[in-house]
Amino acid sequence: MRLDDISRLRATLLKWAWWLLQAVVCTWLSWKAVLVRWDFGQHLPLDGYRSTRGLFDDWLLIQYAQLDRHFHPVSAWDKAFALAKTMSFPYFLNAAREQGIPYRTAFTALYVIGAFLATFGLWRLWRRLTAIPSRKADERGVRGWRPPVWFWHLAFVFLLFSPTGVEDVSGIRIYRESLLPPIVMLLAGLTMAFVAGFLPRARAPYDRRWWVLSWRLCQWMGRWGLQIVLALALGGVWAFFWFIKESSVWLAPMAGAALLASAIGILCTAFHRDGRHIVVRLVAMVAAVAIAVTPLYVFDQGDKAYRQVNMDNYGVSIASSRTEGEIAGFFQRLYNIRSKDRTIKQWAPWSVIERVYQISPTLQSEPALMWYMGAEGFLGSGSWDGTATKDMGVWSVHWDIASLRLFRNQKETQKFFHKVNQEIDAAHLPQQTEGFTPSASLGPLTWDQIWSLNPSFQTSANSVLYWYGYNINDPVKYVCSTNPGDDASVTRHKLAKRCETVAKTIGEKVPTSTKDPMVKAQRPYVARARGIIHDYQRYAPVLVNAGIVALGLALLLALAWPLRRTSRDWNRRGMALWGLFLSFGTCACALILATAWITYPTSDELMHLHSKLYTVGITPLVQILEVAACLFLLQSIAQTTKLIWRGYTARLTVRLAESPIWCQPVTIDWPVPPAQPRERAGHPKPRKVRKGRRHHPKR
Repeated sequence: MRLDDISRLRATLLKWAWWLLQAVVCTWLSWKAVLVRWDFGQHLPLDGYRSTRGLFDDWLLIQYAQLDRHFHPVSAWDKAFALAKTMSFPYFLNAAREQGIPYRTAFTALYVIGAFLATFGLWRLWRRLTAIPSRKADERGVRGWRPPVWFWHLAFVFLLFSPTGVEDVSGIRIYRESLLPPIVMLLAGLTMAFVAGFLPRARAPYDRRWWVLSWRLCQWMGRWGLQIVLALALGGVWAFFWFIKESSVWLAPMAGAALLASAIGILCTAFHRDGRHIVVRLVAMVAAVAIAVTPLYVFDQGDKAYRQVNMDNYGVSIASSRTEGEIAGFFQRLYNIRSKDRTIKQWAPWSVIERVYQISPTLQSEPALMWYMGAEGFLGSGSWDGTATKDMGVWSVHWDIASLRLFRNQKETQKFFHKVNQEIDAAHLPQQTEGFTPSASLGPLTWDQIWSLNPSFQTSANSVLYWYGYNINDPVKYVCSTNPGDDASVTRHKLAKRCETVAKTIGEKVPTSTKDPMVKAQRPYVARARGIIHDYQRYAPVLVNAGIVALGLALLLALAWPLRRTSRDWNRRGMALWGLFLSFGTCACALILATAWITYPTSDELMHLHSKLYTVGITPLVQILEVAACLFLLQSIAQTTKLIWRGYTARLTVRLAESPIWCQPVTIDWPVPPAQPRERAGHPKPRKVRKGRRHHPKR
């Protein structure tokens, strides 16, 4: 073995040994971080106070988790509110309870899995961007640059200790918003990993040896088997996420971007000439398309199964009576009837309801409902125009139906409002022509009114980007107290029963007194949670600015043709960063817009709380985008340093070659070979002509 071969082998072994050492150390540190997060999640307090007093929020979903009572309602309240909210969170609570898993254990495990899959998805996407074949190999730059091992572990820890898991509103509250951050992490990670599997990849030349063919067959089966598993998991998680809240459509742009990227990858692979027969390429394309649409099929089957359960138990196939069905359609018509009394806060003024009452015989057949709506307002707290503002009118109608006990089941309710809607349509009332609405469940606003929502936009954006408003209180405030206080609608006995129901539902003990030893034991963990939140708030501006710089560099790289040709891998990752930014940014803008629609004015402290609560699902997307931006900045630094170093060494080599000191001209007297006698060319022989063919002389 030559000396050069030995040096090359030694360098390779040292490189792999260094990589293995980093992998072992970083894996050990990540495992310790998981154990710390696990212990952390087991000792944080749970908000038992809101769980027993949130009549339309926390306590309603706790009641939903009692599936036998939920699907067989007895009281008028249970019948009226049975379909007010979707059921993914109650199903999650019930499944964890049936398996004997405490709520905090299941919730922490969901965060660990979500952080891991989000990191894995970004890693797979970033890695597969290097394997895309190109016609011209890069002559300069570092093609196929890969981030260091420690970066991926740091990204995993960054997602694992997200403040959304330890915060007052979304972390320790037993409510459906708590599931949004880890489920969005799951969805984003599965989506990126799924799309990466369809990107074109370079293929090795054909080899007839049986062991090579066997190895490649195993690789092919493993690769497409992973794609099938990802497709099934992605469809199932999408279906679960869709029914966490009624407004889950805000994440649809990410799904559309994933389908578009998958289709482009499949077409590029099919039309890339890599030596395969056209039939083989066609069969591979059909199989890839079948796998690409598998998540849609799984999601559709999950949606049908969910609605079939409601059809079997309630006689209607709607997911939520507030956003679907005839009651929602009734308010959609109210929002669009022309009225001078409509304001930015009152989408369905009382004057519009009176006009509808005059033209609807079906509504006139229930005068008590009309009186109750006008006199009691929202939860019997005042007049309609003063209390049933924005989308609270839908809740008011549910409350009125439950209070009056008008209908025996959901089927009768939907039938009644179906007749009312038909009569409204037949009356042809003048419609409002001005205004815009992002959803049929929201009232239309004019552009001036939308512009006035700017403070609410800023509040939501600051909450998402800079963790503004995130905090955790002393454990005493989360005790499931049985003291009714000023609330005359509950008694001490009723609150005690509710606390027992909460503890039974989540499979854990809930402290009912401030003197409980659990409260004292939780204080050190609350202090650590505050420290985590403050650290994230401190470094948030740095990460946001890094993301802006990375997007600017990626755009410059895409527009500057000479710079783009230096490294195609660098440019691909810049375009991928912009793709993530556009898809995630569209989702964020959609949710922030819908949140601002219902949280005006922002001067109210409760509206600040709602802005943070409703936009908590965006925070994982922002974190993933920040990780991708840091990746691109690291690659940009490495690429730029390499290019500068290569340019410097090239100029230095030229200068040394031209230097009279280092490189002096040398004259070599080469021996002159003796002259050889020139041979005379012979006469060319006549060409042979086959029989039956004519001879054509040379031209």
